[in-house]
Amino acid sequence: MRSRRKSLPERVVELAPVAVVVSVGVAGVFLAMNILVTVPPVAIALSPTPARSVGPSFPITPSGLPLDTITPTDTPAPTASLSNQVPRFVHSVISDSDPNGAWTVYLSYPAFVIGQTPWAQQIDSDIRAELTTRASQWELGPAANRNSSGKKNSLTDTFVTDLISPTLASWTLSFVDNSLPSGSTTSVESIVYDLGTGQRMVLDDLFIDSESAATLLSNVTPVILQNQLGARYDSVRVAEGTTPQLTNWNNWAVTKAGLKVTFDQYQVTDGPEIVSIVVPWGQLVSVMNVDGPVAKLAGL
Repeated sequence: MRSRRKSLPERVVELAPVAVVVSVGVAGVFLAMNILVTVPPVAIALSPTPARSVGPSFPITPSGLPLDTITPTDTPAPTASLSNQVPRFVHSVISDSDPNGAWTVYLSYPAFVIGQTPWAQQIDSDIRAELTTRASQWELGPAANRNSSGKKNSLTDTFVTDLISPTLASWTLSFVDNSLPSGSTTSVESIVYDLGTGQRMVLDDLFIDSESAATLLSNVTPVILQNQLGARYDSVRVAEGTTPQLTNWNNWAVTKAGLKVTFDQYQVTDGPEIVSIVVPWGQLVSVMNVDGPVAKLAGL
């Protein structure tokens, strides 16, 4: 059965409540918007903004200042107060051997008694670390090659004390290596320390610069060598071994009388002998650092 279609008046009556609700809602929104616009905003308390700190002011540097006018300065090494007593040291040893009997190492070196000088422990550690590295490199290098004859390879050394004072320590170490098939070879290393700083010294600590020192040494040492070697003096060999090249002057030590220079095998003679000379301080004064650690020793 089909339902009867409602008349227009009946539909109006049914929709009237809905229209009333919509009208009330629109009116409410309109009223709220007008109230929000007319009512002044409520002030919200905020924490005060911290004042920006003003950084330190610096004088304005001219932008055209040339860079080479700014001279960098080296930070000096820390120094320690030294007593007037000569520090004592002992002979310490690095000893090692191959479990299979292929090689042995026996290296003697100077080690300060702790407390004898402020940097004793640091200096001792430096020397031991260097000799340990030398031994390790030798063990993995020349010593690793076994001789067909069955001869055991060995690396040994001795050292002499050139100077020990409250402010300076100087030694010369000689190493003998018999691992080569041709026979034993001898090499030399000098160790010089400034006891006030605990630092190992270089030529630039003694002289105004190492190049000036090498040039002067090249000029004065041939005469000293001639007087010392006598008939064994070879002017050509000496000239080649005493050029101003810095590698010719690696092995130097400090003594009361002057700068001790030790030459490598075959450097200034035709034989394998190790030759050492002492250049008097008086012959080196012209290029010495008057404020250096050896200045007083040299009479400056």
